[in-house]
Amino acid sequence: MRRTRARVFALATGVSLFALTAGGNALAVPAFTAQTGQVCAACHVGGFGPQLTPFGREFKLSGYTLRASPEFTVPLSAVAVADLVHTQ
Repeated sequence: MRRTRARVFALATGVSLFALTAGGNALAVPAFTAQTGQVCAACHVGGFGPQLTPFGREFKLSGYTLRASPEFTVPLSAVAVADLVHTQ
């Protein structure tokens, strides 16, 4: 029983260390911040990640633009999700 716990602990520690050190640089483009001076948390929950706030969803649906008169903007946004399952 003790060996099993020690092995599980060692495995969890190894996986945690690998996850912390194996990450690469983020390749995000902070265009919104550069345009408006707002922080990331204005659109994203917690300031990072794919979860959007209501303001972030509206910003995405309006074509990633902030305009005073919305009649001059084309609200265009797209998301693509691909998946492949190969079975015999």
